[in-house]
Amino acid sequence: MTDRSAGEALAEARKAVGWSQAKLAETLGFSTVLISKIESGVRAPSRAFIQALSSHLPEKVEAVQAAAAAEAQSDKRKTGSLKIVEAMKLAKKNGERANQLKSRVEYVLRQADEVAKLLDEKVKEFDREVVEPFSRLASRVSDLPEDVIVPADIDPSRTNPEFAEALTDAQLKTSKSIFSLLGAGVLGSGAGAAVGAGAATATYMTVASIATASTGAAISGLSGAAATSATLAAIGGGSLAAGGLGIAGGTALLTGIVALPVIAAVAGAMLASGGRIYEKQKSVEREIEQAESEFDANEIIVRRFVARAMRINEILTVALLAGSNHRRAIEHAMPGLDDVAWSEQAASTKASVRRTAEIVLACLSVLSLPIGMNLKQGAPKDAMNALYEDEESVPKFAPELEEGSEPTNEFIDYAIEQTFSQVAR
Repeated sequence: MTDRSAGEALAEARKAVGWSQAKLAETLGFSTVLISKIESGVRAPSRAFIQALSSHLPEKVEAVQAAAAAEAQSDKRKTGSLKIVEAMKLAKKNGERANQLKSRVEYVLRQADEVAKLLDEKVKEFDREVVEPFSRLASRVSDLPEDVIVPADIDPSRTNPEFAEALTDAQLKTSKSIFSLLGAGVLGSGAGAAVGAGAATATYMTVASIATASTGAAISGLSGAAATSATLAAIGGGSLAAGGLGIAGGTALLTGIVALPVIAAVAGAMLASGGRIYEKQKSVEREIEQAESEFDANEIIVRRFVARAMRINEILTVALLAGSNHRRAIEHAMPGLDDVAWSEQAASTKASVRRTAEIVLACLSVLSLPIGMNLKQGAPKDAMNALYEDEESVPKFAPELEEGSEPTNEFIDYAIEQTFSQVAR
C-alpha cells in the first residue's frame, strides 16, 4: 500500500515524462483545472480519468490507481467511524429519553393505583357503615313514605342547564328503584349480608347496579354515546361488588395499556447495537417519539381519573361522617329488630332517615359515573371475566384509552361537584 495520495502519484507521473498540467489535460481530454484539483487533493480521480490515463501513460497508471484506491478505503473508514460516533451519541440520547418517559409512566400510574385503592377501600367502608345499615333499618319501617328517598337540591349549570335535569332524573329513577326494593324486603336484613370476604354487600351490589343504569341512560341522552362502556371495574374482572378486582385492579391492569409501548421503547434503546447501529438507533428514536406521543394522550386521561377519584374520596369521607352520625341517631330511636311505624317516629328521627337517604342516593349516583380511562374497544368477555393471578397481570387484548366526548366529561365533572354539595350541605 502506498503512502502517497492519488494527486501526488499523478504529479510524479506527469513530471517523469516532462509534461505540464496543461499538456496532460490536453492529452487526456480533460481540463487543466481538473488536473490541478486532482493533484492538490481537492478531487479524486474518476474511473473515466483512470481509463484515459491508462491509454496514454500505461506505465504510470498503476501507481495512481493504487493510491486512489487506498485513499477511498481510508475515506470509507473515516465515514464509518463518524457514523459509529453519531450512533453512540444517538443511543445515549435515546436511552435518556426512554428512561425519562419510563419514569413519567411509573409516576402517573403509581398515582392512579394509590388513589384507586383508596377509593375501593372507601367504597367498602361506605357500604359497610352507611348503605347496609340504612337499608336494614329502613326495611323495618312498615309505612315508609315513598318520598323518603329523594335527591337533595341540585344547582343548575350555567353553561349546560340540561345537566341538572339529567342528574336529577338519574337520581330519581335510582331512588324509586331503591324504594321498591326496600318495600319488597330485598334490601337489608339477610339480603344485606356480605357475599364474600373482602367483597361489597349484596345491598350495595344491587343499588349500585341500579344507579349505574340510571346514570348511563342520562349520559347517553346528553352525549349520544353508548350507555355502557368498558370501564376500570370491567377491566379488573368486575366491580368489587361482584367479587372482581375493582377499580384498583383495573388500574393495575391498565399498566399494560399505558406502559408497554414505553417499556418496548426502553428495551429497544438499550438493545439496538451491532451492524447498522446508526440505522437501528434512528428506528428506535422514531419508536420513542411514538411512545411519547401515545403517553401524552393517555396521561391526560389518567390524570383526569386521578383528580376525579380524589374528589370522590373526599365526598365519601364527608358522607361517612355525616351518614354514620345519622345512622347512630336512627339506631338509638329504633332499638331492637322489630318493625316500627313511620308515623310513630319523632321528627328528628324522620329527618335523620331522610338525610341518610339523600347521602346514600348522592354517593351511589356519583360512584356509578364512568370517571375515566374508558376503552375505545371493549375487552372480550373472556378477558374481562378471567381470573388473574395477580394485579400486575395484563389481559390478552390491546385496547386503547379513550378520552370521552366533551359533553360526557363536562357532565361527569358537574355531577361530582353537585354530589359534593348534596353530601356536605
